[in-house]
Amino acid sequence: MILYTARYQNSTLAAHPAGKVQMSLGAPKFRLAYDIHQLLDLAPAGWMLTKPEAEFSDLYVKLLERRGGVPFFGERFAEVARTAGVDQLALLCFEDIRKPGLFCHRRIFARWWEQRTGDTVEELPEKDLSKLADSITEAAARLAADAERQGFPRAMSDPSVLSKIAGILRLDEVPRPTL
Repeated sequence: MILYTARYQNSTLAAHPAGKVQMSLGAPKFRLAYDIHQLLDLAPAGWMLTKPEAEFSDLYVKLLERRGGVPFFGERFAEVARTAGVDQLALLCFEDIRKPGLFCHRRIFARWWEQRTGDTVEELPEKDLSKLADSITEAAARLAADAERQGFPRAMSDPSVLSKIAGILRLDEVPRPTL
């Protein structure tokens, strides 16, 4: 069984052959381009979410062991994979760990699983959208300048909508889901 981790918003997930598994307390409230299977035993307890990283990590690892450890999770992964008709799973939650200072239980799980089984759990790479964001910003500036030269009202040439999209692609303004 091959395991990966990723965030729900990873744009490569829809085309990836792995079965998608919810490991967060809450499910996404936004539309997904794929189906998810629940494995809530992988979710941390809600009260743990406010703890600093080191304390959270210790508590989460203890929770995984109390819930049955590798034998339990191995069986659950096999059940989900059979149901999904796949031989690989992507364990999903919300955090964008590319942002400095963020940590996530999915990567703590990955380290724990690797230490106990020797199997590496990689984070699925995401497409780099920063170049697209830069292109949109440049296009917005050109459109605004062209519209102004042609005498369109300022409201018609306002690049703020495209700039907003570019900010989201750069991860500057991504709305955070609530758990």
